[in-house]
Amino acid sequence: MLDWLQGAKKFTKLDCKDVYNQVWIKGGDEWKTAFRTRFGLFEYLAMPFGLTNAPATFQAFIDKALREFLDITCVVYLDDILIFSKDESDHEAYVQQVLTALQRYNLYLKISKCSFNTIEVDFLRFRINTEGIFMDPERICAVEEWLPPQDIHQLQVFLGFANFFPRFIKNYSQIAAPLLNLLKTGKNKKEIGVKVRQTNVVPAPFPLSKTALEVFKAVKEAFTSALLLRYFDENKPMRVKTDASAFAIGGILTQQFEIDGYLHWLPVAYYSKKLLDTETRYGTSEQELLAIVEAMHHWWHYC
Repeated sequence: MLDWLQGAKKFTKLDCKDVYNQVWIKGGDEWKTAFRTRFGLFEYLAMPFGLTNAPATFQAFIDKALREFLDITCVVYLDDILIFSKDESDHEAYVQQVLTALQRYNLYLKISKCSFNTIEVDFLRFRINTEGIFMDPERICAVEEWLPPQDIHQLQVFLGFANFFPRFIKNYSQIAAPLLNLLKTGKNKKEIGVKVRQTNVVPAPFPLSKTALEVFKAVKEAFTSALLLRYFDENKPMRVKTDASAFAIGGILTQQFEIDGYLHWLPVAYYSKKLLDTETRYGTSEQELLAIVEAMHHWWHYC
């Protein structure tokens, strides 16, 4: 989605108000949303939060409302709309077109969350500017202040957060692999649906060992040192570098960009993957080849 922003000079971010509640339920289908209270049975007239298909329904609705402009002057994800222009003089007209379309479909905005005519904006947990994409500084601060996990659940929360940003971190899977392996500790057959005695449970190594704490700190440092990623430009040459280790593979997609009159190969995206148990038994040549295949498959849409 964000690849469409290549070359953009101005941005405007819009945020829809009440999101799902702006979509009316089809007449005759209200009974499907009924819920019981001590005062009786109630039915929703507008789509509530919590319905399984609510996100997909709203996405289809707003895509229909903005179908003329999608991936041309704006990108949309649920209630977040980003309008962009490669020519600053056109930006106001693009914003007016999108606002008119939203008005036509009776979609309202939350003005306090909107940003107009800027060169840098926060969108979908990323900070976006005219040069490229980088992680939201607030997310980086959250990682810096993150305390070492004390149990499996806290470790899952941390890794779940980290797994949202692997494209910004070189060899993320290799760095985080020891922590990912800890998730296997403490699992037993009962947890995956097989009846066994409780004595088969293997306790997880908490608090974290010195080695695990060093890995935890390394992951945090990787976040704080993450680089700006450039937008992919189909008109520029591209280069893919791959590497493989004993338990992970990775790759980096770079393109040539001119800085101060000199051409530099700068990162567009990173890719990494933890090897499966069977893949760890591959020979070095096979693992190197696997890294190439996986990287090309991951970035096939750029080829």
